[in-house]
Amino acid sequence: MSIGAEPSIDGLTTIRIMPLGDSITAGYGADVGGYREQLKNRLSSAGYNAVFVGSQSTFNPASDPGLAHEGHSGWRIPQITSIVTGSLDAVGTSASQIITTANPDVVMLMIGTNDMLGSNGMGIDPNLYRPLLDAIYAQKPTVRVIVLPFIYCSIFADVQGDNINYGGRDIRFINGQNVVVARQDGGLVQIITAYQRAGKRISFYDGMNQVITPANSHDTAVLTDGVHPTAATYVAMGNALVRAIQDVSIGVLDGSVTPTIPSGLIATANGAGLDLAWTRNSANETGFQIDVSSDPVFQNSITTVAAPAGSTGATINGLQANTQYFLRIRAVDAAGASANTTPSEATTGIGGTSSIATPTFSPAGGTYSSTQAVTLTCLTGGAAIHFTTDGSTPTASSPMFSVAISVASTTTIKAIATASGMIASAVASATYTISAPATVATPTFSPAGGAYTSTQAVTLTCSTGGTAIHFTTDGSTPTASSTTYSGAISVASTMTITAIGTASGMGASALASATYTFVAGAPPAHVDSATRHHCGIGSGLAVFALALLTLRYRIFLATGPCEPGRRLGTVAKNPARRPV
Repeated sequence: MSIGAEPSIDGLTTIRIMPLGDSITAGYGADVGGYREQLKNRLSSAGYNAVFVGSQSTFNPASDPGLAHEGHSGWRIPQITSIVTGSLDAVGTSASQIITTANPDVVMLMIGTNDMLGSNGMGIDPNLYRPLLDAIYAQKPTVRVIVLPFIYCSIFADVQGDNINYGGRDIRFINGQNVVVARQDGGLVQIITAYQRAGKRISFYDGMNQVITPANSHDTAVLTDGVHPTAATYVAMGNALVRAIQDVSIGVLDGSVTPTIPSGLIATANGAGLDLAWTRNSANETGFQIDVSSDPVFQNSITTVAAPAGSTGATINGLQANTQYFLRIRAVDAAGASANTTPSEATTGIGGTSSIATPTFSPAGGTYSSTQAVTLTCLTGGAAIHFTTDGSTPTASSPMFSVAISVASTTTIKAIATASGMIASAVASATYTISAPATVATPTFSPAGGAYTSTQAVTLTCSTGGTAIHFTTDGSTPTASSTTYSGAISVASTMTITAIGTASGMGASALASATYTFVAGAPPAHVDSATRHHCGIGSGLAVFALALLTLRYRIFLATGPCEPGRRLGTVAKNPARRPV
């Protein structure tokens, strides 16, 4: 692709790029510049004035301030989210919202490797990206986000190959990218498409498929330890990522340019309806608009119906029988619409009033871990959609759909479409199961909190397997970044221990707290006389009598049973004899 004399993004003379991710983003070993150093050099050669921003710097900022980043070794997606929101400090910085602070024009997001490692290769939930993307756009709605699939790591597999089975789940690697994140169940790509449809500048760039593949990931010349790229691989990554910046600069990836016009529109009669087929020529459309008219120049009697993104066909019902119609189609996205196709013509067959198309649901019914906004659509122009959410069959008097239905708990939505003079559609039904992630069991303490007279070795346990326990001893509330429990805690003075349990893919446990109080032991009384020692309460009267008869006596505090202790003071000296 050719680059103009003054390439830029949104007309900016300087492009601020934030690399956001884990240790692969930060750089590894001697190659502390990661892919940033090569990418910056290539962008400079292409005419871009690019500077990398972030709170982390592996070089002396005075010598090269343009290679900063937000790469954090060992971090998972929720931790990255927390430094974006400002709820967790980035290493070496005070708590802040890093997007607001660094003000990037482009965020290059490469995360998920540590989440995958934490799941033992079982995959991660693409919905983990949603809170992160929401936090980024909350701080800068106009920022462009390039989502990069995390690189294939050879330690995910025991053998080389494209198809690997983990615990009964078949995970396919496509061009070196893990389908669990990038493709599974419409996963990450579907989420990114939804953000594009909402007008966000975001793209999924799968341009490193020739850099790291399942076949070469076992080569130590590619990955030094099965995870981290070598210096040569970082250079190759930087070369590949140049195209991502170039494509974003002209709006190819994020829907800021209009989609390519469809082609090959064919209309075929289907009773009193029409079946349409076309060729889809764009990868970034958010849908299609179909004009239906009895006027060949589309100046009168136009009905426009919608078809979803990715469609290559549709059925138009509710038309007049034995009537000639003209049709044209265009692709649309956040930037606008393509040109219209050349019109196609077809005549409906002879028949009575036709039925209305059955409503469709977006997203489709299924199991989700968060609230879903469900929209209902119908391909029949002018149809009204009626729905229920209590499992009953909808009628024309049921609530009419107008805005997205918020589904926060398990719900079955049923819908029909109606229109004057037409037969109501078939009933459509979709069930949405909202399943919150399981919660880690609350940690327990042994021994339990209480009063003690000697040092205690306190152990923390959790009944949930694979849990990490984090704790504090200063009275503060622990988080996932607090000290991780690894062995018994020695308690030698009054102390409160507070703990939580965390595990990948699960909600954190409730807080557990125990206070250990130290008290001095209560010593027995001890009296020292000239002739004998008497100890304990049972002999108290005898001790008292003997003390009165003694010319001189002293009271001592015992340090143990029947042992002389520290002198408290002389009670009496040469007292007068009195009857006892």
